Amino acid sequence: MIGVALHSETQEELVVYRQEYGDHGLWVRPKKMFLETVEVDGQEVPRFHPLASMAESGPCAFKKGQVMADKEQLRAKCGGWRQVYSERRFGILLIILAVLLAGSPVLFGFGLSAGWFDGLMALVLLAAIQSLCFERRQRMFALLLGIPTILIFLGGHALSGTANHSVSFIGHLCGVLFFFGSAGSIVKSLFNSRLLTFDSIFGAVCGYLFLGLAWAMSYSMIEAFQPGSFQISESLRISGEHPQPCVLTYYSFVTLTTVGYGDVTPSSPTTRPFAWVEAIKGQFYPAIIVAGLVSMLVANTSQPQRHGRSGGQDDPA
Repeated sequence: MIGVALHSETQEELVVYRQEYGDHGLWVRPKKMFLETVEVDGQEVPRFHPLASMAESGPCAFKKGQVMADKEQLRAKCGGWRQVYSERRFGILLIILAVLLAGSPVLFGFGLSAGWFDGLMALVLLAAIQSLCFERRQRMFALLLGIPTILIFLGGHALSGTANHSVSFIGHLCGVLFFFGSAGSIVKSLFNSRLLTFDSIFGAVCGYLFLGLAWAMSYSMIEAFQPGSFQISESLRISGEHPQPCVLTYYSFVTLTTVGYGDVTPSSPTTRPFAWVEAIKGQFYPAIIVAGLVSMLVANTSQPQRHGRSGGQDDPA
């Protein structure tokens, strides 16, 4: 065995090894398959046994190979959860987003203040960072922008007065940049990926939700600087007040899906262009991005699977 490599697209661990007979060619095999057992003469035995190299011989070499195999088995057990999560990370993220976004109005119905919404957004950001960190290109973006955004969200409530409003504005601005950047990064990585799965479709849906959250934070920033930029019906107000972030998030997704119930309407020259731009993006995203990914997934799954290898050479073991 030469070492363990990572698949450039799926981050799957692959064992690189050289056969000790024939032309001594190089081979790769998924690590789970490399470490599994096979049935030989009615007995379960490891698929591969450590062998001494040509430069080494005797029990010491075998012991060294056995230690390497044991280490790989330990790494397989410890890293199993990471592999499972990486294959289902967007589906898990979608569930977290759905629970947090659908649960926030319920929490406000029990009388919680609007400040709790920033706490829920911090949880959404944390879940997004966890999902983005599995790809090398997205990890730096998620950590450098996502972590400061969470700290600003939570730390701003410890201040009062003008400082609180300034920190809140910076936090919302960072959130807007993070969610827009995350949506674009996810879509780009999905179209560049050679392997599309149903989890890829879930990733596209997560990007769609990120767009809605980014626009919601943009509306909150506008309302903070220009109070009265939105006309909100009395049915959404509670005791003369309304949990602004929750209502504007509701308005953002209603606009993104072009439902337009009319209970929240933009009333300033600044918010109207934002509304129609979001509506256009909300229509083009599922029509182009999601539909394109679904068609690519169907095309990939309908292609016949290749069996065997060229040249008639058989895979060892």
